[in-house]
Amino acid sequence: MHPSPARRPRLLSPSRSSRLLLAALLLVVAALVAAGCGGGGSDDTSSDVASEDGPLAWLPANSWAIARVSIDPKQIDESIDTLDRLPIWDLASAALPAKDGTGLRAALLGQIAKELPGKQTGGDLEDAFGNEAGVAITSNDVNALGNLSDGGSSNVPIAAWLQVDDESAVDDVLDSVFTNVETHSSKGVDYSTGTVDGDQVAWTTSGDLLLLAPGAKQLERLIATHDGDQSLAQDDDARRALDGAFDGAPISIAVGTDALIDAGATFAEGDSSDSSDGALGDDGSDTRARLARVLRTSSVDAIVPDWIGMSATIDETGLRLRTTWSNPRSLATPDVGSRALVERMPADTEVASGTVNDGSAIERVQDLWADVSKEADVEIADLTEKCPANATKLCAAAVTTLEWILEDDQLAQDAADSDPTATVVVQSLSGTVTRTIASVTAPTPATAKGPAIEVATTGDNLSSLAGAQGAKVPTKVTAALAAAGLTITTSADGLSVTAKVAPASELGRLLTAELTPGDAAALAATGFDALKLLTSSGLTLSAKRVDDLVVATFPPGATSTIAAAVASKADTLADDDGYTDTVDAVDPPKEVGMYAWIDLPGAVDDILTGLSGTSPAIKRIQPTVANNLDPVPGALGWTTRTKVDGEDLGVAEFVLPIVK
Repeated sequence: MHPSPARRPRLLSPSRSSRLLLAALLLVVAALVAAGCGGGGSDDTSSDVASEDGPLAWLPANSWAIARVSIDPKQIDESIDTLDRLPIWDLASAALPAKDGTGLRAALLGQIAKELPGKQTGGDLEDAFGNEAGVAITSNDVNALGNLSDGGSSNVPIAAWLQVDDESAVDDVLDSVFTNVETHSSKGVDYSTGTVDGDQVAWTTSGDLLLLAPGAKQLERLIATHDGDQSLAQDDDARRALDGAFDGAPISIAVGTDALIDAGATFAEGDSSDSSDGALGDDGSDTRARLARVLRTSSVDAIVPDWIGMSATIDETGLRLRTTWSNPRSLATPDVGSRALVERMPADTEVASGTVNDGSAIERVQDLWADVSKEADVEIADLTEKCPANATKLCAAAVTTLEWILEDDQLAQDAADSDPTATVVVQSLSGTVTRTIASVTAPTPATAKGPAIEVATTGDNLSSLAGAQGAKVPTKVTAALAAAGLTITTSADGLSVTAKVAPASELGRLLTAELTPGDAAALAATGFDALKLLTSSGLTLSAKRVDDLVVATFPPGATSTIAAAVASKADTLADDDGYTDTVDAVDPPKEVGMYAWIDLPGAVDDILTGLSGTSPAIKRIQPTVANNLDPVPGALGWTTRTKVDGEDLGVAEFVLPIVK
């Protein structure tokens, strides 16, 4: 269904019946978030999203957004027990209407009952409904979403579901909320309709689910989906990603990117009257049509997951954020050892994030660009057409460099042929914050200690940091950069790179004119002194070999903290109590793609220490902040694969344990 070229989608403006479908769900979500409640644990009272009578069996394949909440009292109690380890929880819990999961659930349902029309009470809702609720946008049709005001609520492709405990009690609640209740049938399924303020809502019960939709038309669409073979329950990618994200979590959201991309392409194809001069090609080209072709390329499909699911949980360990995605394609080789590399970092590391690279990223980017440039009918060289007169050499250099990165097969081959590498970035949050404040205040509030950022890689030289180990920069690229004013010199061992900018060149004049003292100070705070580029010595980035690693520091020349730990002259994270306590609580997998450690209490304390010298107020609150963070030893995040029905599912997790 293509939108009419003569009209544009309007902003969604829900009618009262649509708001009624969402009211209970939004109230539950808001209350859970405000209270910090809801945990993982047992999912005995949860409906199976992909079962024969689960929500996915009723949702059409082009559904693209699903949200689910649970108010299981057992889960809430588990969360409260975990949060109770934080000293500050006493203050938060004092504002709650109840102290346990049963009481909080009753208070939430009581509030929902007040928001709905009719004479039902919170007790009536407790008798009628279980612990789960959900809502979905069941179509990617732009007109159906955007033209609500033209067709009323029956044109809104949304569906909601509630878990049923007592069907008779549910009927009583619905009879109280709706007027003009009538019964109907479609494909052998009985359903009812009712009105509120003249707007129609339709519903049916299936197993332990109450399904609701804004009008008979939308509900009959759900019934037809359940009766056919085009539901999300038959979509393996959707089912795996949703099951992975929804498993036991109280708050879950999932997005179907395939349906969104298809909607964008369909919208672009449906309105060819709007041209944008030169946006993706020559003047007068049909940009929308070109965009549609780009969105439908296999390269976009290869890079973008079909489904992405997200959930938040406070379980017996602590706060857990989880993301899952279908068709992960490639998570760089786990056995390169990003976790092992992170654990070799210094014991006092505030932030360390490790990644792995198998050399395939450049080829994937080039494949995507090949499809985009073909379907959009655009070439990199076209960029020079809009270059200002005083930057023609800069534009030429940019084009030459981009052509090398995006179109040079040899670059992709060199990267793919190189050995897989692991890289870790070690960052001092307190140092970065202190340097940033120092760059904009006077006098300096504190002196940052150590480098702001350090990078270590198992590769052979600095080029491995960019995932291009073994790649040779073509002469035409260096010549084009030099013509624009930039000269880059690399040492024979690849461990030192010096960049110089000729002050009288196009690039030099641009830097002199555009780089304000404030900009220069802000860059210097992050370890990049741009003004050194214009000096005769230039700006040099040097690395050194330490054991089997190549280590670089920012700002350049800062004393490395990694070197001593790697050389076994200082304790490592593997020896640190905060890190080991976090690992013991979280139990992360050993084989991961990305692995990140955050010493949250240490970083916060260091930041407050750096600021307390000029702020008595910060000095006063520092002990209180430290006391409240004492139960949190740190935080861990990682990416990995898991098998669901024999197929890979990408998983990213972030866990903040509360252990005392």
